[in-house]
Amino acid sequence: TETWESLFNAFINTATLGPSCDIQPATNRFSSDVLERTSTRLLSLLASFDSDTPDRVPPDLDTAKQLFTPRNIANFLEALLNNAFNAHFFHAASFSPDTASTRLILTMVLLGGTYVAPHAASDLARYSEIAESLVFDDSEFQDLVHARDNSPDERRILETLQAALFAMYLQTNHDNPSSIRRLRVQRFPAMIAAIRTLKLTEITNDLVPGRCSWESYLVREGLVRVMAGIHLFNYYCVMFYRHPTQLRVTETAFAIPQRDDLFNARDATEWERLYSVGVRTRDTIRLRTVLRDYMSAGRSDADQGHYPKTLLGLFLVLSALHCVLFELLALHAVMDDPRMFEPVERGLDRWKLHWDLLCRDIEPASAKRAGFIIHAVEYWWVAKALIRRPSAALVEENESPDTRNGFRRLVERL
Repeated sequence: TETWESLFNAFINTATLGPSCDIQPATNRFSSDVLERTSTRLLSLLASFDSDTPDRVPPDLDTAKQLFTPRNIANFLEALLNNAFNAHFFHAASFSPDTASTRLILTMVLLGGTYVAPHAASDLARYSEIAESLVFDDSEFQDLVHARDNSPDERRILETLQAALFAMYLQTNHDNPSSIRRLRVQRFPAMIAAIRTLKLTEITNDLVPGRCSWESYLVREGLVRVMAGIHLFNYYCVMFYRHPTQLRVTETAFAIPQRDDLFNARDATEWERLYSVGVRTRDTIRLRTVLRDYMSAGRSDADQGHYPKTLLGLFLVLSALHCVLFELLALHAVMDDPRMFEPVERGLDRWKLHWDLLCRDIEPASAKRAGFIIHAVEYWWVAKALIRRPSAALVEENESPDTRNGFRRLVERL
């Protein structure tokens, strides 16, 4: 699969960049019995796959047995759980293959495999297609889309959305045009419909020790963070595939995660201790509110106010500014008024000021855990360059919305 940095080869020296994720060799995180049971569950799920429809190819179970061995499952899960980007959205310490849904485990194993098993790329791609169908066509996901359950369980919702998000990441990793087209016109719109039905576009987390259990906190924080992950996937499609945004700016009223230390706690005791000694955040910070404040003409650039103080939080703001910018770039083709970009440029300038302040004081270990987010300045550069040359954003006639070639040509034009 293609690394994020390679997309920017036209204007950055990739030799100066650190690794985009922190892959470690497999540990003894899971016992051999757990891995054996997990292998059996995955193979049973694949064997049950309904391939009666013409566009579905039945899985080769002999190949599946070679791919989903206990050893491979251990290696692939370890790769995913140690991935710096996924750590922002998935709580590794509480993950148990014995209790997690089989569909979630399948997408996790396949996504982890794309990190460490390039020799199995064709098999991983084949089973990724099957995993996508198993997740999105399953009754669990369809119930969320169509609100068939009046009182859905939050943990079940979280696992279903995590599986769907990992399935979409999988398909963008393989970058198959037909799969990307299906994401664009079918799968991602269904995901957006689900979060609207569940009102996750407004989700916050005010659960703290003394008022709830650690498990309840993790589920609610997980939903906040999976919503952030869906927003970033929307941004990814806007940026790299030039798709119109499917998540409206007015819908970004969900909370920006603030306490990474609490989310990364390994158990309830550590969670309670970190909360007791940490700095208490005053109010919920919603992405839409921060976006409005960044673009406002009436605020001081030096005023950090209620702005995010984490790498993930600031990256969410930058991605939202990008989505607004690409909407304006589409309008610019018929309006041609340079003043229309002034609020976004003001927001980008404030974002850069706050990013530099944050990076000045951040610990190297925290930066490493951020994955490619630490290179957000390259994204910022693209936005500033597009404001200077909005004509570079015009989509050429031969550019497909289902490959990243259009983004590469855009960067070359800049």
